[in-house]
Amino acid sequence: MADSLGPTRSRLAKRAGTDAGAAPALTATTLLEEIQRRYPGQYENALLRTLQRRVRAWGASHGKEREIFFAQAHPPGRLGLSDFTHVAVLQVTIAGATLLHLLYQFALAYSGWRYVEVVLGGESFMALSSGLQNAAWMMGGVPEEHRTGQPRGGLQQQG
Repeated sequence: MADSLGPTRSRLAKRAGTDAGAAPALTATTLLEEIQRRYPGQYENALLRTLQRRVRAWGASHGKEREIFFAQAHPPGRLGLSDFTHVAVLQVTIAGATLLHLLYQFALAYSGWRYVEVVLGGESFMALSSGLQNAAWMMGGVPEEHRTGQPRGGLQQQG
């Protein structure tokens, strides 16, 4: 069966006794060397660059999917992030009674520096402002920008 990117790689792979898709880590150099070993004098070294392009194109179409990654630049002192973490799954108990609590967490995007405190009660403006103020005191300043996650309670739009 011919490869959709051209018959060369499939034909050469069949000559080498491999399936074009069976060894995704097979390099063009290895493939050419094996074919030259099995069929001396039939394939020149000049074929290597073409074979490399075909192997790369085949890998892009049929190879393993790659994770998409968008790099972000965070300059120092620019961005601070706040969020609440629900920790009921930990089942913390004091004297046999379950402690219903959240964790407020503040982090600096550039350095990863973190401040965490226990919040008794729910997500509220008071819990957010208190946690943010305590984090600012601990780090000795404030970032240029502060972002927080969506509150899970709070106001809902009417209408």
